[in-house]
Amino acid sequence: MGLFDKLTGTKRPADGVAQRSAAEVHAALLGLNRPDVPYVVRDGREEGADLVAEWRILDPAWQTFFVRTQVSRVFQVRMRLVPEKNEIRSLDQQYEVTWVGDTPRLAIARPGVSI
Repeated sequence: MGLFDKLTGTKRPADGVAQRSAAEVHAALLGLNRPDVPYVVRDGREEGADLVAEWRILDPAWQTFFVRTQVSRVFQVRMRLVPEKNEIRSLDQQYEVTWVGDTPRLAIARPGVSI
C-alpha cells in the first residue's frame, strides 16, 4: 500500500493477482449485466466516461422493487479506464430519490449529505 493510497481511495490487487488489459476489464465489467440484477453497467460516453454503473431505478421492470424497498438514495459510478497505468478512475454521484406514487424523481444530492 502506497503512502497516499488511503487518502486517494486507491485500491491495489492482492499479491499474485495478474493485471488485465483495459479491454479485458471493460469486457468483464460489461459482463456483469444480467436481466435479474437491479443495476446496469453501460457505455458512458455521454457522461464523459468509459463506463457508467447505476441502479435501474428508472427501468419500469425494476420500479416495483425499488418502491417496495423504499430506496431514498441511489448512486451512479462513472469510470474511466487508464490503460497506461492499469487503473480505473471513478467518480461517484449520489442522487436523492423522491417518490410520486410509483414514479421516482432523481435529484443530485446536496454536498455534505451522507448516508
